[in-house]
Amino acid sequence: MDDSEMVQFQQEDAYSKSQLDAFVELYHELNTKYQDQSTVFWDTWWAVLEEYIPSVNWAKGSRTRHVQIDNELLPIEQHELCSKIDQIRERVTASIAACSES
Repeated sequence: MDDSEMVQFQQEDAYSKSQLDAFVELYHELNTKYQDQSTVFWDTWWAVLEEYIPSVNWAKGSRTRHVQIDNELLPIEQHELCSKIDQIRERVTASIAACSES
């Protein structure tokens, strides 16, 4: 692969990378906030994330399946991404608070 092809791939993936970065940043934010409740956080994080990005879409499969996933889930528009990040933050926070009260 030459440099121009590498640049082209990076440009094509830039938006997906920014989306992934947003989810990773949220994960780190909440993981730090709830580090004293790591088991509850971990279970809650995956349960809430499953509602927004079903894990069935992460399963190994053919290239055709990956194209279908891309068409169904990606790209997330920027205003939708911000909204989803906020919703996930709120749901995780509320779920952990509810667990702490019980």
